[in-house]
Amino acid sequence: MNHRTTTLAATLAATFALAAAVALPTAGSASAARPAGPGPTATATVAPTGAPTAAPTGTATARPRTDPTARPTLTRRVRAPKLVLTGTLAAVDPAAGRLTVAVRGGRDKSLRGQDVVVALTPSTVLRQDGAVVVAGDLRVGGHVSVQVTRAADSSFTATRVSVESGEDAPTSSPTSSPTSSPAVARR
Repeated sequence: MNHRTTTLAATLAATFALAAAVALPTAGSASAARPAGPGPTATATVAPTGAPTAAPTGTATARPRTDPTARPTLTRRVRAPKLVLTGTLAAVDPAAGRLTVAVRGGRDKSLRGQDVVVALTPSTVLRQDGAVVVAGDLRVGGHVSVQVTRAADSSFTATRVSVESGEDAPTSSPTSSPTSSPAVARR
């Protein structure tokens, strides 16, 4: 073999060794996106015996994915379960920020027949007969519907309170007195 053939053979061997060392990803593989930055390189040297060898000059390491265009991980916000308690407004303590409901209805049947203490917050919407009021204006004894959130310790916090006192309804039913004779319209 002449010098030119030996150089060509060494170059081809180095190219194949480099391809095997770098292991180029295919378009359909999951590792098709190459990390940015310099990757491992290889140089071909000819050993004194004439056999080409490939010696990597860099080390290939696994890098964490820091691609700014990667989709962020989505996390779901856990909402506190909401309940609606209905019944009678048993007590209101505006100074302590709580009220007591004698529960007669609602989805949680285990609360029916109990007096439940519900905490009020500054963001709680309070209504008395449809009008927005403050806690001191709520009338005890009215029908109440309270939307609450239940905490892990089984305490309740109100988000909406609606009290219907029933005072706007007529107290007696209308009566009609019969006339002595029916009126007939003549044409």
